Amino acid sequence: MREQSSKQGSEFAATKTRQSISHHDLADEPLVSIVVPVYNAEKFLRDTIKSVQNQTYQNWEMILVDDVSTDSSVDIIKSIQKNDDRIQLIESKQNRGAALSRNAGTDQAKGTFLAFLDADDLWEYTKLTDQVKFMQEGKHAFTFTEYMFADAEGKPTGKHVRTPPSYRIEKP
Repeated sequence: MREQSSKQGSEFAATKTRQSISHHDLADEPLVSIVVPVYNAEKFLRDTIKSVQNQTYQNWEMILVDDVSTDSSVDIIKSIQKNDDRIQLIESKQNRGAALSRNAGTDQAKGTFLAFLDADDLWEYTKLTDQVKFMQEGKHAFTFTEYMFADAEGKPTGKHVRTPPSYRIEKP
């Protein structure tokens, strides 16, 4: 089942594209390292990567750790990597599971902030902007977000994992 980051009351916009987003100097923004364990994720991988590339926050590196996939996951990553130098691929020599793959990606991370994303999950296009702003303004060392489940086609199922109301930040 796919998960999508969400804010209460918002629609998921997997296909929403960024329009006229003004990019200020990325040097002013902390780098976010996004670690993605990958195992036989060819069906979802392009959409997952695209959901990161479409972020309004652009100072990120994406570290995809392939856990010896037997499908075309590595080829997909290499193809996308040709056009986006923020995307890195680590190819494991033996299957070690998601936790050790995350650890391998974390070891390579250079960012001020670290984010985890599963290879079959999607992010709303403002997820990083909202979360980095929240962390900086509140001087938080660790945060998490709500998410909602979707089916294999990316359609929301209606199931949400929500934060307690006292922790929610509503957007205007």
